[in-house]
Amino acid sequence: MGANHSRNARDQYSSSHGETIRVRSVWLPGMTEEQIRWVLLDRDGTLCERHHYLTRPDQVRLLPGVATGLQTLRDAGLRFVIITNQSIIGRGLVSPPQLQEINERLEVLLLRFGIVIQEIFVCPHTPSDGCTCRKPLPALLERAASEHSITRGSAVLIGDSCSDMAAGNDWGCRTIGISGPLLGPDCHATARVRDLTDAARTILEWNDLHHGPSDTRRT
Repeated sequence: MGANHSRNARDQYSSSHGETIRVRSVWLPGMTEEQIRWVLLDRDGTLCERHHYLTRPDQVRLLPGVATGLQTLRDAGLRFVIITNQSIIGRGLVSPPQLQEINERLEVLLLRFGIVIQEIFVCPHTPSDGCTCRKPLPALLERAASEHSITRGSAVLIGDSCSDMAAGNDWGCRTIGISGPLLGPDCHATARVRDLTDAARTILEWNDLHHGPSDTRRT
C-alpha cells in the first residue's frame, strides 16, 4: 500500500459537522513554530469507527470527515503515519497476520481517496504488560520520528482520547483532539475539533498564521 506500506504486524509485535472548538491555541513549552508537514494519526475513533474490539476487516469503516480532511492535507503536501494501540494481539483475539489484514483494509479504503499512509506503527501489548510503546507513552512517536526524519515542530498528533493527547504532549508535538467520550475536559490538547475536516482547517491555519502560505502546498 503506497510508497512505504505498513510493516508486517508480526515484525511490529516482536520489535517491541461543524464549527471548530478551540480550547488552546498556543504552543506548548519547547515547541518550535515550524510548518506542519507530518500528521500522526490515531486509528480507532479517529480514522475508523471504534468497536469494543475491532477484530475483522469488514468492521473497518471510515468516519465522516476523514476522507475530506486528509485529502485537504494531502493536497497541501502533508504526509501521514498511524500510531495505534492494538491490545487485541496481546489478548489473543487476533493473530499478527489478521491485524495486518485489518490495517490493509483501512489502507485500501483511504487509497480510494488518493490518501497514502506512509507506515502504521502498532503497540500490540495489553495495559498490564508494562511495555514502553503503548500510548500514553511516546515511544512509537519517537520510533516514527526516527524512521521518517520527523521533527517535533513539524508534526501534529490527532486522536480521540486522553492517552493520544498525553503521548503527543510528552513527545513535544502539537496535538488535536477529536471531541468525543474519550476526550474528557481535563485532556490537554493544543486544539479540539469535531472531525478530521476541522482538524485539517486548523492545521492549515497554523501553517498560514506562523509562516504565511504553506510552502508544502503543491503548485
